Amino acid sequence: MIIIGERINSTRNGIKKALVDNDLNFLMSEVEKQIHCGAEFIDINTAATLEKEKDNLLWLVRNIQDKFDCKISIDSPDKEIIKSALKICKAKPIINSISGEDKKLFLLDDLAEEKESYIIALTINNNGMPDNIDDRVSIAEDIISFAASKGADKNNIFIDPLVKPISTEPKQAYCFLESIKVLKEKGIRCIGGLSNVSFGLPQRDLLNAVFIKLAMDAGIDAVIIDPTQNLVKDLLSGKELPKEVFSLAEDALLGRDEYSTNYIKAFREGILNI
Repeated sequence: MIIIGERINSTRNGIKKALVDNDLNFLMSEVEKQIHCGAEFIDINTAATLEKEKDNLLWLVRNIQDKFDCKISIDSPDKEIIKSALKICKAKPIINSISGEDKKLFLLDDLAEEKESYIIALTINNNGMPDNIDDRVSIAEDIISFAASKGADKNNIFIDPLVKPISTEPKQAYCFLESIKVLKEKGIRCIGGLSNVSFGLPQRDLLNAVFIKLAMDAGIDAVIIDPTQNLVKDLLSGKELPKEVFSLAEDALLGRDEYSTNYIKAFREGILNI
């Protein structure tokens, strides 16, 4: 399984401040921690620095490649910035991301000409983000078909079925996992930005760690995560969580504990303190 470290994201206050202050030592320490915890790719998002996005992203790509033996995930909404970054990537990069929306899907035309890359494709189309498994799979198949028509290698496309926070939509983590199983049966590679699943709930690192385990069991090929979280590190190193704690998190993630009632109660009683 490919691990993509998500910490270099300018929506995080510490990262944005470091970019504004040109604090390269801090940023490189954030990269190093993720690599040490197993990240093969480092995702770089500097969009929150607005007009400085391009300069900051290219600056980081160059410095990371000069110092570390890792690969780059280019995370930008701007096609021209992506194309500029592709030109300086030494190893095969990831483009994060396109979607099934017409205006974004046609980015494949331009980006495919620049450099062979992996591409993350989100299961969103002109109707928005689907709530059910069938629509996720249908959008994924449309994206793969379109990419193939443009000469893209299917194995370079990673489909992200997208997960919503279980705090507000308790069944969505289950739909995400089941979508992965269906897509894998069709020979489609899958990826997920998994941290969003725990938004709004306590002990997020526990939910994130258990969700990674469930996604691995479902057959996911790559994950976008913070690999430095202690429980995530434990899970990736093969450690097992206490059964009661794992079950409480699993029930919340799979929608068996609606609105995470039992999970929150266990947190308040200190049962989740591990």
